[in-house]
Amino acid sequence: MGKSVDFFLYLYYIVAIVNDIKQILRNRTRNSADRINLMEVLQKLSSNHSRLESIRAGKLKLNVSEARCLLAFDHQRYVTVKSLARSLNLVKSRIVRIIDGLAAKNLVERHPDPQDGRICLLSLTAGGRNKLTELSECCEECFENLWVNFDHPQKRQLIVAMEDFAIHMEAEYSRELSSESSV
Repeated sequence: MGKSVDFFLYLYYIVAIVNDIKQILRNRTRNSADRINLMEVLQKLSSNHSRLESIRAGKLKLNVSEARCLLAFDHQRYVTVKSLARSLNLVKSRIVRIIDGLAAKNLVERHPDPQDGRICLLSLTAGGRNKLTELSECCEECFENLWVNFDHPQKRQLIVAMEDFAIHMEAEYSRELSSESSV
């Protein structure tokens, strides 16, 4: 599993960020060619990622939310609804519905926390671990199929651009946080 699954979880978050950026760009009045080109590229990235996610999940008889949830288990023995909600950026009630679907497919089990009865621990069943392995292998294959299309300089350029993007996103997050706290 490892890096390719992490890549697809991060790609999921990047697509969410991309959607925010598209909305911001859409609301700007300036219509530069670069802005329009960026919007088109972001739209293609978002659309293609969604289609790939849907195809991967469908191959395994899961919906996209269930596949994302399984990936978030990341071979941990136990997780909580709260930790899944935080890692997937969803409300707890949505996670509960996803877990209900996974439990109905015998992929997830609920266990009471022995230290705090209010908390429900979630674990993958043997079938869930097998499904996660299949999903991880599918993600790995998809990643390899995408990555092989780039030569080394292009790979390096993409990594550097994404690192720069991450730095700027972090700076924007800090700016938003500081403006929120000053209100």
